[in-house]
Amino acid sequence: LISDDKHICNCIRQRQVTAADEHGYPAGLVVEPEGIALAIRLFQERALGQQSFWAPYLDLFPGPSEYACFPLFWSPAVLNKVGSCNIVLATERCEDDARKAAKQFGIIDLGGFRLALCSMLSRAFDHKFMVPFVDSCNHHFAPSGIVRRTESGGFQLVAARDIKAIEELTYD
Repeated sequence: LISDDKHICNCIRQRQVTAADEHGYPAGLVVEPEGIALAIRLFQERALGQQSFWAPYLDLFPGPSEYACFPLFWSPAVLNKVGSCNIVLATERCEDDARKAAKQFGIIDLGGFRLALCSMLSRAFDHKFMVPFVDSCNHHFAPSGIVRRTESGGFQLVAARDIKAIEELTYD
């Protein structure tokens, strides 16, 4: 049992994937919307393969077949069948952002960049950073855990209520 408001885990700033690494890479990158910069970083880290510090973490990410349910991978015919709704409009805006960023930063592999973008959209906190382990927790409207930022730029996962030993960790 983990008691209410009890500390579950800490993550220091250096163990979070952000758009810029400890050296400020990519230097001076200003990309709108903000999450695109993190997707570019993920794309670049994946391109490094096993040379990337983040390779063990990135190897856990779903591949193209698992992301097929994301509207960003739906064909134009499927999107047309869905019609004009928020999901289609958001997908079109996201695709447009992806194409602009790919052109601006010389990304040739648009499919690989879409994977990075979907990873960012499904795992990032506020589209600003990703945290191994915690980003694998499921979202829930009545979460078992709360993510709190620390003064040093890290975060803590804290129990939002009593959590049983076999219960899933969730956050909102």
